[in-house]
Amino acid sequence: MQDMDESYMVGFDIHGENWSRENDVFGLAYEIGRLTGNHRKAHEKGYSGLFDRNGGIGAGNYADERVLEAYYKLAINNFINISANYQWVNNFYYSHVIGDVHFVSSRLNVSF
Repeated sequence: MQDMDESYMVGFDIHGENWSRENDVFGLAYEIGRLTGNHRKAHEKGYSGLFDRNGGIGAGNYADERVLEAYYKLAINNFINISANYQWVNNFYYSHVIGDVHFVSSRLNVSF
């Protein structure tokens, strides 16, 4: 979660019955996040919101943040599934100076 004034997102899930894995899911999403108006100006001058930006992004360094995310949920059985997730973030924290960052995560879900 972070500061954002505008967000445009598109994504989809494909369920595993297409490849004989009925409870598995593959997902893909793409998002563009923007700061606008005075909010953008404040960040360029050093405002720190939810995340500390080490003095702001700096004047002239602003860029829309773009995120591409892919995940796969593997159903072990009716009670256990594991997920793998990958995110590529372009212009991290709205700064073209910081550039690209990559996040990899996993999750174990057990229900009973």
